[in-house]
Amino acid sequence: MEIKEWRSLAIQSMALFFVVFSCCVCFEGRIQGKTETTVLAEKKTPQPSPDQKTEEETEVQKAENVTKSEVEDRSDTYIRIPKEGIGQVSEVYIQNEYMESKIQVTFRGIAAGSLTKDSVLRIHGFQVSKGKVNAREDSLLNKLVINDQKNESAEKNIIQVEMVTDRLYEPALFEAEDAYYISLVEPKNEYDKIVVVDAGHGGMDEGTSSKDGRHVEKDYTLLVVKQLQGLLEKEDIKVYYTRMEDKEVSKKDRVKLANRLNADVLVSVHCNASSVGDSTAYGMETLYSKKKKTKEELTNKRLAQVMLNKLGEETGLRMRGIICRENLYLLNHAEVPTVIVEIAYMSNKKDLNYIMKESGRQKIAKGIYEGIMQALEEK
Repeated sequence: MEIKEWRSLAIQSMALFFVVFSCCVCFEGRIQGKTETTVLAEKKTPQPSPDQKTEEETEVQKAENVTKSEVEDRSDTYIRIPKEGIGQVSEVYIQNEYMESKIQVTFRGIAAGSLTKDSVLRIHGFQVSKGKVNAREDSLLNKLVINDQKNESAEKNIIQVEMVTDRLYEPALFEAEDAYYISLVEPKNEYDKIVVVDAGHGGMDEGTSSKDGRHVEKDYTLLVVKQLQGLLEKEDIKVYYTRMEDKEVSKKDRVKLANRLNADVLVSVHCNASSVGDSTAYGMETLYSKKKKTKEELTNKRLAQVMLNKLGEETGLRMRGIICRENLYLLNHAEVPTVIVEIAYMSNKKDLNYIMKESGRQKIAKGIYEGIMQALEEK
């Protein structure tokens, strides 16, 4: 009996062990699943709340106490939104989405329904218009939308005025005693030097990649451009970026921005790659086109040479040379001095390791920065 009881007890213990073990595995799986979901959630790009201002937003400085004449001194093209009928407003700010030629003015703490299309007066020289936009007749706007976000509390109401302009403007928001003014100036009349910087690819368009596919071009072009931004923002020039996040931008829109701005320089940052199976090619190249003859002394070829020289000085990497490419959309359609900078071969282990390091990207960004500044001096 004792042996049988022992065997029975042993069998029961083993059964209990397997039950506990199975429960632990299931529980661990659930925990791991939850952790993975959290990590994925953290990777998502956070969307700014209405309380957050982006770099392109400018909050009204109410202490300025500007007058209508001061607004007109800046430009004879402006939007006027009378305060009459609006009531007390807690905050007003503006956002310039220049890739879409869209200007958005947000009013917070405003009475619901207090702004209509008739409230938005468009002044363009001697022409004054209001109400519904007729793109054929309106010389200032192509589209006007009033978004009224009604809430239970009047203090929290938000009204957004979205305007798509007929051309690119640099807007400035002012407040006077009688109205809010959005002054519109064409960038060339506001800035002496204009540069367009393009981070190649983005979104679903990943570009080329490393041999194992773990590293893609779109990520490294953006990382370099963000390093470049920190250098350029210290200079007395205006810089427009085709993208500063992981989103897809058409080649047409990239070129369109530079052409509409009549930019002094367009620099597009890319990574290179060899044919499949070849990892021997390495180094930097700059690409240019001879088809588009710019009116400036700075030719595309000269810009490509300046850029490559500066990159070589800053990085010490191999300079493969400047290459004429006439079949690339960006080079073939740009009407301003343009260069494509191929910063490294992702198919080459040494080049890939270089751009994977922040110190390497900093040197590349410094080289592009130096190239831009010298190019602007030669114009």
